[in-house]
Amino acid sequence: PMPSPTALVARWYASLDPALLAPDVEAVIPEGFPGVGGRYVGREALLTRLFPGLRATFAEWAAELAGVASLGVLPLGADPLRADSPGAALDEAA
Repeated sequence: PMPSPTALVARWYASLDPALLAPDVEAVIPEGFPGVGGRYVGREALLTRLFPGLRATFAEWAAELAGVASLGVLPLGADPLRADSPGAALDEAA
């Protein structure tokens, strides 16, 4: 059986497997967020701009799934982003 969209979101957060990202995935990071604020549309945007931007800006970062809500047919993953940069710590709810 095919997993539900919300189950797929939970699986992605557990594995960070790029193959689980929909081709038209969208991530919105608040403007002003260090190094990566903005809107990212499409799997390639996440893989080539967002994730490398996080790695370049922060020594360590993690997105932990706080919950999944279904908005019609689209699941929404809510995650607090925890990141540490050299010389500073950031604990920001994204």
